Amino acid sequence: MRVLITGYSGFAGSHLTHYLLAETRARIWGTVYGKRAAPRSGSDRVHEIPADLRDAEAMRDVIEASDPDVVFHLAGEPSVQASWQEPWRTFETNVRMQFNLHQALAARGKPARLLVVISNEVYGAAPDDAMPTDESAPFAPLNPYAASKAMQDMVAFVYGRANDAEVIRLRPFTHLGPWQDDRFVTPSFARQIAEIEAGLRDPVVRVGNLSAMRDFTDVRDMVRGYWMAAEHGRAGEAYNLGSGRSRSIRDLLDMLLDRAGVPVHVEPDPDRLRPSDVPRTLCDAGKAKRELGWSPEIPLERTMTDVLEEWRERVRTSQAAR
Repeated sequence: MRVLITGYSGFAGSHLTHYLLAETRARIWGTVYGKRAAPRSGSDRVHEIPADLRDAEAMRDVIEASDPDVVFHLAGEPSVQASWQEPWRTFETNVRMQFNLHQALAARGKPARLLVVISNEVYGAAPDDAMPTDESAPFAPLNPYAASKAMQDMVAFVYGRANDAEVIRLRPFTHLGPWQDDRFVTPSFARQIAEIEAGLRDPVVRVGNLSAMRDFTDVRDMVRGYWMAAEHGRAGEAYNLGSGRSRSIRDLLDMLLDRAGVPVHVEPDPDRLRPSDVPRTLCDAGKAKRELGWSPEIPLERTMTDVLEEWRERVRTSQAAR
């Protein structure tokens, strides 16, 4: 089987690559863009393709080179904060690539199963009496990133139906774990703690809004869900992926502080607050459990341990290189 992962050097893409190498015999083609390092698999089953997928011709070249049986579309701008700073860049990146991908696959004239990874951000701030959120919930995006992902979802549905193609939309809730960029909250906390332990900064962790509650799932469980959707998902359908439990950002911070090797103080930082924050998310992943056989397995406590250990190793490596 030939698998194409767009954005395979990103957070979820890296984990998906490692999962497929460990659990399948698939040959993998992965697109990379910019300076982000690709996952170091050391496997001759992985083939890297540098490409700017906002360019239609580049997308056609990627499809021709990879000749995929299955495509996981993960490439895009993942940051809500960045979307407020550069809204058009976020929209252009996420939506144009989506159009280009559908058109390139249609022009090839050979079927491929396409998994488009969206986001629970499309649902916005659901009221408590409408939680947990299932796939029938209306879209109510509250930031430019969420609006771009809602458009991606709709484009995938339209092109899938128009071309009678096997398109499946995945709507993962918040996922976290090792290898995540420290623009995001958990690795930001973990990096600060690791640097405090190493004596590189004052013993203060600076934080934003700790009261926000999210449905958190380990990224390694998420990518397993992506593959199970590729194997068992129904064309044209959307699947939520999440834990079914809502935890606060404060809970994550406390888990990391409990694992810290030195005393640490916490101070609020207004610069870390973002506009239109969703107070709470809670996933109904019943459809994924029924139809895909998927449910999360990794406890959040293990995820926090792994994230902190990874940042400790990053800090040690950085110090050794000096």
